[in-house]
Amino acid sequence: MKRIISKVVLVTLLTMALATLGVLPLFASEQYQIIDLGTLDGTETEAHLINNRGQVVGASGIEPDTFQIHAFLWEKGVMTDLGTLPGGDYSFAYAINERG
Repeated sequence: MKRIISKVVLVTLLTMALATLGVLPLFASEQYQIIDLGTLDGTETEAHLINNRGQVVGASGIEPDTFQIHAFLWEKGVMTDLGTLPGGDYSFAYAINERG
């Protein structure tokens, strides 16, 4: 067990040293950024997938302190409620293709 921990510590320290020297980027901040998607008026949102056009799908609460969840499409800063099927109480979006 000590050898495994020692190897993990060694790899971590080596990675940090290479990143400090500029040989290995520590974070890919030049390629990616974190964006707050907001909510559908609830308190939680979970993103499930993003396509190459920057469209995001997932699920979000629609009212604070409830378990009402609706699927959403987020695009260019706007979150759109995709609603539910007739008679449904909740929905989730797990995938999106390149055409949207």
